[in-house]
Amino acid sequence: MERELPVITIEETDFMVDVHNITLKEQGNEDNTISIFHMRELKRGYEFIYDKLTKSMSLWTAVDENRVVVAIPEMVDLDPIGMSLKYGVPVEELQTKNDFELMVDQEALRRRLDGELPIIEIEGHSFIVDLANNRLAPSRDTGAPGISFAAIEACYDDEKEAYIITFNTKEGAYQPVDFEKINVLPEDIVAVSIPFELQLDPIGFNQKYGSEEFQFLKEYNVALQIKAQEVSWQKFGLPNHVMQPQKKGVKQVGKNESVQRKRGRRL
Repeated sequence: MERELPVITIEETDFMVDVHNITLKEQGNEDNTISIFHMRELKRGYEFIYDKLTKSMSLWTAVDENRVVVAIPEMVDLDPIGMSLKYGVPVEELQTKNDFELMVDQEALRRRLDGELPIIEIEGHSFIVDLANNRLAPSRDTGAPGISFAAIEACYDDEKEAYIITFNTKEGAYQPVDFEKINVLPEDIVAVSIPFELQLDPIGFNQKYGSEEFQFLKEYNVALQIKAQEVSWQKFGLPNHVMQPQKKGVKQVGKNESVQRKRGRRL
């Protein structure tokens, strides 16, 4: 049975507390949402400027008769049962915890603040996330150059907030492919998705760009072990004229349909 969500009233409008997406959803108009991540954090809650006309967070910082400052409690106070279910912490323990302690891996955060850098595994090859030097460095002294973020910048997919790159599984390296010059993919080439820098290492990102130390952590959390995901060639958008290498015992079935991916510069 689906649980009835708690409701908070803001300027005579009811919003459901959606801990799954960490948002407030207008009751009766669930497409209208307000993200907790876009609010200013208080000691035990959040604050934002609410537009009474649009019933959403105001894009303007000025306050007038239609735009008012609203303060709300933390999610652990708005929906302790939902937060207990989502993060696996007994409800009775939530009185001594805040949103930050629940939403951010505290052990990973401690180790990261002690200087440990995240590791990302790409098709069996491990790389250190070194944002200070703008690269993924091989975790072992293999002599490989690693992967420079500058080199893969054009591979950034704005919608996915990730770099979709072609990767040589044998060499353990990024390998650009000129699809106009080939008819069959090299056997050792796969497409992989690498999260963008803020998701890979929010602490290192904040240090590099002078942001507040714990900014974005509730949204992206802290992880020290990350795994890049392989992307199917269909989702990658392999051109129609390029065939995948035929595996033993597997009959090649037709050509791949090209899928257009939106590209954009990361923030």
